[in-house]
Amino acid sequence: MEKTTGALMVAMVISVMGIPIAYFAGQRSVEATLAAELTHTQSEQESLIAEVRQKLTEVALRLELIGAGAAQGPIGAGVAATQALQERQRPTELSKAPDPVIDFAIFESLAVGATYERIVDRLGREGARTLSIVGQDGTVTEQYVWDWIKPDGTPGKIDLSFFGGKLQDKIYKG
Repeated sequence: MEKTTGALMVAMVISVMGIPIAYFAGQRSVEATLAAELTHTQSEQESLIAEVRQKLTEVALRLELIGAGAAQGPIGAGVAATQALQERQRPTELSKAPDPVIDFAIFESLAVGATYERIVDRLGREGARTLSIVGQDGTVTEQYVWDWIKPDGTPGKIDLSFFGGKLQDKIYKG
């Protein structure tokens, strides 16, 4: 009986010891799984970053081609748009002369669809061009800003966007 009790005790010790061993083996398995998932996630992120870089490079090349095409004159309607743009020679910097205040009533009178020249007549001076894009179809998109100082010393500003030479959008920051 003592042999049976001894064997039983040994079996109990082994089974009790086996639980922690299995637990720690499971921990190692969880750690290995997490490490594998982390490596996979990092690999996916690196792949996505590479794709984004490739797309950015493609966009940069397209912009260079568009810019080169615009400098040489786009085909068809684009040539006329580019020539008209070059003939106007609009300033890209704000004039140093004092500007009249463009109150909200004047801003409201600027009609969507009006030409840049009509807007200049209404505002009393040319705006500073902040953006100019010639599309593949030759259509020109431009953005201009008019800044001024109000009588109370605070700044005023309007942003106007033109598409194909016509006012498309306006923002008043007076």
